[in-house]
Amino acid sequence: MLESKLFMNEKREIDTLLAQGYTISAVTENLSGAFVDFCMENTNQQDQIVKTLHIVTPNGRKYYTTRMLMNKN
Repeated sequence: MLESKLFMNEKREIDTLLAQGYTISAVTENLSGAFVDFCMENTNQQDQIVKTLHIVTPNGRKYYTTRMLMNKN
């Protein structure tokens, strides 16, 4: 039950960032999970805002991969 709650939190965070206009810019995977970088252009200052999520659940890894493929089309 704990893993499903953790996945739902990861899913909510991913969806929130994507809804705010962030895009997945980089992924680094290792034995402790995946570190997913989300970036958004800051129009006022001509730079990028980067946020990193640590995804630890297998379902979370599948979910961000699916969202990357969906946004690629």
